[in-house]
Amino acid sequence: MPHPRTGRNLGNINSVELNTLIGGRKMSRFATSGEIEVGSVRYDWAVRHLASASSMYSPVQGISASVRLQKKSGKELIVDFPPKDYFFVKPRSTREFEARLRKCVNGALALGWNPEARGKPFRVDAAQVEEPIQLPEPMSGLAPGHGSS
Repeated sequence: MPHPRTGRNLGNINSVELNTLIGGRKMSRFATSGEIEVGSVRYDWAVRHLASASSMYSPVQGISASVRLQKKSGKELIVDFPPKDYFFVKPRSTREFEARLRKCVNGALALGWNPEARGKPFRVDAAQVEEPIQLPEPMSGLAPGHGSS
């Protein structure tokens, strides 16, 4: 059956041509699981869920990923990404997502996640652990009579 707009037979179409027909938007080449290395330690990761809302009355959730030591049991790290980062779309590439996961693993380790311990999963928000913690600079050059005594 020919396409109504182009007149082409859709039976012999490749994915690039189909992509052009449906709007020209590139499809994501995003794997939903993989492995990363952080500080010479290997971790397995998997997407728990993509951005969604369970009902029209519930808040939108972003992508959530699970990270754990490779081939070992231990405490799972759950990383929740804000909905604004991947609003109902997959990340553009696995490489980009894994780079963000590496930052999150480093941040979670700094917050006290012990991947070799047992127990409940350790949950973090990506927005809080991706950015390096900025410590306030010491106050200097205060006018006399101001500041702590």
